[in-house]
Amino acid sequence: MLPAFLIFLGTYIVLAVGRLPGFRVDRTGAAIIGASFMIAFRVLSLEEAFQAINYETLILLFGMMIVVANL
Repeated sequence: MLPAFLIFLGTYIVLAVGRLPGFRVDRTGAAIIGASFMIAFRVLSLEEAFQAINYETLILLFGMMIVVANL
């Protein structure tokens, strides 16, 4: 439970600040690194991580990005 909390806290701080000071990591990179750490520290199995993906949200975000890019 402690590794999950620490990974979440670290990722959340980077998301709040916007970048990881001293590194070239932005919010997207922090989210990917946090998810990778959750799998690496066996907080989630790979199957649980795939089940946690909400594809409807990804499709919505992708569609919004297309609209914004064309505006």
